[in-house]
Amino acid sequence: MRNFLLSILWMSIIGNAIQFLIMATATWQIISGSYSFSDLTLEVYVTQLAPWLSWIKTVLAAMLGDLGSAILTLPIFVISPMKFVAGLVIGWWANTELKNLSTEPALQ
Repeated sequence: MRNFLLSILWMSIIGNAIQFLIMATATWQIISGSYSFSDLTLEVYVTQLAPWLSWIKTVLAAMLGDLGSAILTLPIFVISPMKFVAGLVIGWWANTELKNLSTEPALQ
């Protein structure tokens, strides 16, 4: 159980670091005037600014259908903070559960 929770915690930390970098680059694009807030959608971001993330577009469309297409039209600053906060909550939960686990070995 400890390894599982540690894996969740570290995936959350790494995912939030990447999400923070995505928000930073999107902020820079808006501040520099390349895009406006409403023009910088998730689809624009993954196809033009970070083509290495283009697989996200395919996965969203395949798994969620029309809802996935609707999510792709949201501005990056609507969806990114939601993902960031969700990662924080999941990481916090995993950390709390790890603290509550006993450090004594199980009796055999």
